[in-house]
Amino acid sequence: MVRPDLAGSERLRALTELSASALVAQRFEAAWQSLLPIGRDAGTGGYRRYAWTAADTACRAWFLEQADERNLRVEPDGWGNLLAWWDVVDAGGDGAVLTGSHLDSVPDGGAFDGPLGVVRSLCAVDLLR
Repeated sequence: MVRPDLAGSERLRALTELSASALVAQRFEAAWQSLLPIGRDAGTGGYRRYAWTAADTACRAWFLEQADERNLRVEPDGWGNLLAWWDVVDAGGDGAVLTGSHLDSVPDGGAFDGPLGVVRSLCAVDLLR
């Protein structure tokens, strides 16, 4: 909510920030909901996103799609992890931030272990832009 005592350009800036936050919140929800069913075990309700399985392949495809939606450059590291880069130097910036997490899980792990950090990191890029 925008403070009622703000006027003019201060009010406009506050409304713009509120709108940007609302859009990022919507993108977060959409990304989270699209990832949530991947690797979920119907019997236990936990997640089984083990390396080199169909769930892992689906998570990687999901990550590539999310990165592409944000025009992020993706490259694997020497261990097979996927890194998505926002080339801020090309956009006139002079630095970088690396953030992230993991999409795999322990046997019957919870929904928020790892993937929450990935979704939040992608949405942080949305907010910074």
